[in-house]
Amino acid sequence: MREQRNAYKGSPQRPWVRISLIAADGASKKLELLADTGNPCAIIVGVETMQQFNLGITPSMNTNFGVLEGGWLRFQIPELGLDQDVLGYVHGNALKHLNLSPGRSEAVHRCRRGQSVAT
Repeated sequence: MREQRNAYKGSPQRPWVRISLIAADGASKKLELLADTGNPCAIIVGVETMQQFNLGITPSMNTNFGVLEGGWLRFQIPELGLDQDVLGYVHGNALKHLNLSPGRSEAVHRCRRGQSVAT
């Protein structure tokens, strides 16, 4: 069975996952992302990351944090054999509410509808 083992991080300690985002021009960026199984979005990233890696515009989503702007992101998790496009969102206010450790500006979420990057 393929797996990616990561010790919990932060305070309080929470699970996280390592992924790579791939841009249309082939550029890549490795990220360590917070896993949040209670959020309906597959992935939420910072504004700069979305601008660099967005493969296509999608509808926005209204949430209790405000409007999340959507885009398609290609992500890879080599340890799990994953390489696929997911519907991602960006919103600065949502990231502020995640209580992330210093230096963390990204978050990854597992969708309730089965779009999961942190299984």
